[in-house]
Amino acid sequence: MRLHLVYFRPLPPVVKGRKRRQQLILDNLMVMAEQGLRHMGFQAPDAKDLRKLMRLYARSSRRFREGIWTVEYLMKYPTFFDAKWHLAEFIAQRRDLKELPEQ
Repeated sequence: MRLHLVYFRPLPPVVKGRKRRQQLILDNLMVMAEQGLRHMGFQAPDAKDLRKLMRLYARSSRRFREGIWTVEYLMKYPTFFDAKWHLAEFIAQRRDLKELPEQ
């Protein structure tokens, strides 16, 4: 009679905190949008309004209304100038923005 013992390593713990991950993505989108607005010469809206717009953008991109500019694509290329420009255009179409003062 033979006895074979096998050890299976336990699975890694399930990463919990979907809400925290989503908040981090929104924070990154907000930073990208602020940089894009600064390049366009506009002042960013207040943080609460900008976060609301980024949630709107995430919802819109999940439904593929934004073309290739999905949230996953933006997170993959956070320094891509066109991505920041696209976010700034998205905000500019929905809000009346103040121009930055000349320095």
